[in-house]
Amino acid sequence: MMRKFVGISVVLLLLFAAVAGANGAEFASTKAKAEQGDASAQLNLGFMYAQGRGGGGQMVSQGC
Repeated sequence: MMRKFVGISVVLLLLFAAVAGANGAEFASTKAKAEQGDASAQLNLGFMYAQGRGGGGQMVSQGC
């Protein structure tokens, strides 16, 4: 169980490190691949958005 946790942690750390260095051109390329159905690109794009990259820097609040 602990090995599985460590393995998953290492994979996530590597993904975050790869996404952390993303620039605008890399974001555009990743987004294009994600829109074409590339699952790996979709995951990386999600990380980019989670880190606030490529979203235009504006969050819109939906009023209730």
